[in-house]
Amino acid sequence: MSRLSLSPTPPTHGRLLGGLVALFYAVFTLLPDSSTLVLSWPWVWLWQGALLCPVLWWLWLIWPRSSAGQDPQRVQLLGHGLDWVVAGTIVVLVITTAQAEFAEVARWQAWVSFSFLAALYAIAQGLQTSEQRQQLLIGQGYLTLAFMVLSLLLWASQTWLPELARLATLRGYGVDLPYDFGQIHLRNWAPIGHQNYVAGYLLLALPLLGGLAYLQTGWRRWLWLTGVALGLLDLYTTQSRAGWLGLVGILGVGLGGIVWSRRGSRRGLGGTVAAGVGILLVFVVASTRLQTTLSAIARGEGGEELGYRLITTAIGWRMGLAHLWTGAGPGSVLPLFQRYRPFWAGREAELMFQLHNTPAHLWAEVGIWGLVLPLVAIGLLLRALWQWQRQHGRAVSRRDGIFVISLGLGLLGYGVNSLLDYQLDIVGISGTLVIYIACLAAIGREPPPGVTPPAATLFEAAGLRVSLRGWRQRLPQPAGLSSLIQGGRWLRAIVLVMSGGVLAIVLWLVPIHRAWQASSQAFLLLNPIARAADTQERRDLITTFTELLTQAQTLAPWEAYYPYQLGWNLGNLSLKTNDRAERQALIRQGITALQRGTQVSPYQEFGYTTLGWLWLTQNPAAAAQAFRQSVQLVPAKRGGWYALGVAWLVQGQRADAIAAFTLEILRDPVLLTSPVWQTEPLGSIYADVLNALEQSYTELLQTPGLSARLTAYLHQCRGALRWWQGDLAAAQADWQTEGNWVSQQVLALALGDEAQVRAQLPTLPLSAASHAIAAWLTPNQRQTLLLQAWIRGTRALPDPTLIKDALTSMNTAPNFDTWLKQAAPVRELRRTRTGFGILNRHIDGPAPVDFLGVVENRAIVDVFPELFPSLSYFPEFDRLLQPQREQLLR
Repeated sequence: MSRLSLSPTPPTHGRLLGGLVALFYAVFTLLPDSSTLVLSWPWVWLWQGALLCPVLWWLWLIWPRSSAGQDPQRVQLLGHGLDWVVAGTIVVLVITTAQAEFAEVARWQAWVSFSFLAALYAIAQGLQTSEQRQQLLIGQGYLTLAFMVLSLLLWASQTWLPELARLATLRGYGVDLPYDFGQIHLRNWAPIGHQNYVAGYLLLALPLLGGLAYLQTGWRRWLWLTGVALGLLDLYTTQSRAGWLGLVGILGVGLGGIVWSRRGSRRGLGGTVAAGVGILLVFVVASTRLQTTLSAIARGEGGEELGYRLITTAIGWRMGLAHLWTGAGPGSVLPLFQRYRPFWAGREAELMFQLHNTPAHLWAEVGIWGLVLPLVAIGLLLRALWQWQRQHGRAVSRRDGIFVISLGLGLLGYGVNSLLDYQLDIVGISGTLVIYIACLAAIGREPPPGVTPPAATLFEAAGLRVSLRGWRQRLPQPAGLSSLIQGGRWLRAIVLVMSGGVLAIVLWLVPIHRAWQASSQAFLLLNPIARAADTQERRDLITTFTELLTQAQTLAPWEAYYPYQLGWNLGNLSLKTNDRAERQALIRQGITALQRGTQVSPYQEFGYTTLGWLWLTQNPAAAAQAFRQSVQLVPAKRGGWYALGVAWLVQGQRADAIAAFTLEILRDPVLLTSPVWQTEPLGSIYADVLNALEQSYTELLQTPGLSARLTAYLHQCRGALRWWQGDLAAAQADWQTEGNWVSQQVLALALGDEAQVRAQLPTLPLSAASHAIAAWLTPNQRQTLLLQAWIRGTRALPDPTLIKDALTSMNTAPNFDTWLKQAAPVRELRRTRTGFGILNRHIDGPAPVDFLGVVENRAIVDVFPELFPSLSYFPEFDRLLQPQREQLLR
């Protein structure tokens, strides 16, 4: 049997394709908002082209070009047994994709995985020497420097400086607000599109820059050290707690290794340790967000964001258990998320496309192999590097040794970060991981000085220590097999088969991209439809819009996004026409589209909720059934039980409607202050709903084993209910021990004790509520104080009309209690499905707005939210309510 050498591919081969791969990698690393741009047309087409390039590059590199009888091998394997892990990964991806409930989604994601595996082998072809590895990593270092500079420039120019200017404007109105990293849109998102992605990339990059600074001298050393400083600043501006945890891992292991090795002088060692500890202390002291998290943990409270991770991890665990051996399939987290979402999650993590925990995500989508294969790969790589170090001893290349340490620390930091996020779908991050793994595998293959490695068979190079020569002699072979093996013909056949597979994938992708393009063209018609003055023109545009989205659905029938958008948009357009016949026609078309969407993706609350509101005017019983499915998927969704109550009330099921409204208000207490209860038919049952609420709060408070936190919350809510009804004595019984300072001051004003409130006013915390109370007590400064109250409540400059209305109503109100309950400004709105496009992996279309019309008391919602607290994450409370929900649905 001919032996296959591992000689590198000549550098002239594949240079164009390799250059295209490098170009696309740099573009999608530096392109602003790249993580979301690839979800729109035509960027998705360019992204798919970028994924195709490494596959073509690798196939071109391994295509045999020598004549028969000569050494034909052009495949550089990873070695150390890692190739068997890759082979196992491919097999697992094929199996899990074939059995996935959402097979087309799984194929789309599996294709992405195959592209990065091809990139790993293509890059490995050119990493035969230490110089080649250094050249690649220096190039990666320069890309990282560009990333950091661009990140800080974009964030400073588009987020930080505009926010400082806005805060300066608010300061001119007497309200001094700090820059609040607690608001996600103020953290450094640039350039990838999310602060956690930026932090993950920086964790991979920082140790490499440190290693390059150690290896190089002169101005280059200062360049890399500057990059380290910029990277730390960049990491701070992300305010990513997962990123900080990864940094702790890097510094802890790095400093521990320095102390253990005892290299360098004691003064230098002490300075290094002090610098590392100082970096961590600066991060802790300078970050109010980190301080808030640490204090919440110290109090035994996880907080909403930590709860977010707990929820997604729990979902991943449940999905993995349900598909233990094969997983649910790549990409299945999105369509299956709400099916496995626990009821105790409340309103947190209502829908996601990833689980914010890489092991949990892989466990969910690939099953047990999502944990076994990465662990085996890590073990094999560590074993290879350990053997490399032992074989070389003191002759270890200084350059390779530093790269092993720096790349290893980068992977360690990213590994810690990956426990709190999933980022393998980001080109810049996965590309960096591919480069690091290829370099470390190549270093592990490096023979000791003076030793020339013997030629190896393909199987031996892959780590299978079995001679195939004896097998070849014993096993009968069909005619022609020997000639196929000789001269690289078998490799040529394999490449041809793989090329055919790539062609099949490309043909499969064509209609998907045609559907994406058609939908993009459809969404471009929405503005002309809104502006159309001529009725016939408007109808023609709507017809074209419908045809384009229907075409998209036909081309990609597994995509729920298209019928969801078509159904919602047609329903939304029906609200804007006065022609009854046209309205009914649009509603019927919208219902049909949404029904298709719920068939394609049966586990998304959005489809059922939207369908229910359209059905309500046509078939209340069908609407009630849709709303039932909605609240089963997300029991604490705002408006879910309210919608079901409306559907039951329309059908005359009064008792069930009251129970549904009660459940809605228990989870979202501020709803009971809405002026919507003054309209019919809700007004006729409002008193019964309030009585049912009183009874429910009392029964819940009698539940044994309640925590002090939940007990205080229930007392606060029952006190607010009683205050709203005018039963001040009963409210005082709840609030005098468990109420917050806002409720106690509001109650004192309701009781007419203004002197007491006036005396305590200077000691009250600066907040929206305290400014509104001061506005009542100080009529000559009322307008200024009301303006400041709304600025503090919303962190924005309010509409002058709002302040004018609030001032007029307060001037004419007989007392503060009456103003707050009956005369405060009112707002009507429909809640937007923020992030709908990103979560559904398409951003060409508009973000849908719920059909539920919300009417709010603006003073209660904006200025006095403490009176009716509505917590998005409260597992203990949701566990307490769940039996009532299940009983009502039965």
